[in-house]
Amino acid sequence: MSFKPALMPIVALAMATAAPIASATTETFNYTFQTFFDTSTFLNTTDKKTFAVPVASLSIADVSGGVQLTLNHFKTAFPAKTTSGTFIDNLWLDGPNGSIKLKTTNTLLAAGTGYNILFPDFPEPGYGYDWDIDFKAGTFAEGETAVLTILGKGVTARSFTRGTTPMLDISNVGSPYKTLLSSNVHFLGTPAVPEPSTYGMLLLGLAGLAAWSRRKPT
Repeated sequence: MSFKPALMPIVALAMATAAPIASATTETFNYTFQTFFDTSTFLNTTDKKTFAVPVASLSIADVSGGVQLTLNHFKTAFPAKTTSGTFIDNLWLDGPNGSIKLKTTNTLLAAGTGYNILFPDFPEPGYGYDWDIDFKAGTFAEGETAVLTILGKGVTARSFTRGTTPMLDISNVGSPYKTLLSSNVHFLGTPAVPEPSTYGMLLLGLAGLAAWSRRKPT
């Protein structure tokens, strides 16, 4: 990209001020889980279907030293095998390594939770994940929320958006998605509309540019 000479002062000013603004700004990325791999069409393992409403949502937000994950499991009419409803068994993420901690007590983490870059999980063909956040079976019911933190060098909310989109493993599903071998369905995350703060820096820069242009002598 090239700039006209008259615009170079604007570009220089933007570059000089962008770093401190960015460092002081936190970001939040939201996902909903409404599209799933349709296990009722067993002859087509990549077939996807979209449920009427999201079954869960995920928020990945910057906090001091890392990120905070807020995972909500909604009460829906998605087919369940028993009256207990469905459960979230796994959240798969693609992001940097760090120290993970569950902050809420209504759900429990299983021993399989962790980061593994050498042997990533592939719950579906073409979808690989370094992080497997494994919840203890039967603890993450509908209507529950789990809050976790991942802390470490280079761990930011944006760093979890550069790879494979998040995926959930939902268990105790019923007909027609329950099969002879499994009662689990995988839901793929869909990015939601960015937080207003995500646009804040852009709007601030545009406003400054407009003010500079108006004051520039002709």
